[in-house]
Amino acid sequence: MGAYDSRHTGRITITPPLTWAQIKNNTSRGFQDLHLVTTETAEDTPTGRATVITAEDIVPLTASPYSGYGIRAELQSIIDEFPGHEFVGRIEAWPEDRYGMPWRFVIRDRTVVRQEASLDWHDAN
Repeated sequence: MGAYDSRHTGRITITPPLTWAQIKNNTSRGFQDLHLVTTETAEDTPTGRATVITAEDIVPLTASPYSGYGIRAELQSIIDEFPGHEFVGRIEAWPEDRYGMPWRFVIRDRTVVRQEASLDWHDAN
């Protein structure tokens, strides 16, 4: 990985969404480079309102440039913790260095894979 900051974009979708118990009990150590996107819904019950919290997506921590060195390990750890869930999508890195090439993390067979962009000259001459 490069020694410079990058802008990170993208989204990993979690199906079925993580429940509050899964979020609270298994991700309490927290992320440094990623963020779980949670959704809260309120349901009326005979004894009052119940709030249901789920996590449907994983996104980069911020839109500001940062190194993102922990993205691969953090993403792999959550995939490994929840074998009954499917994770689909990608997180892309766009270097601040104008000569830097972008890369992305994708999931192949429950493994986080880093893919490097390449620049090709199409003319053989």
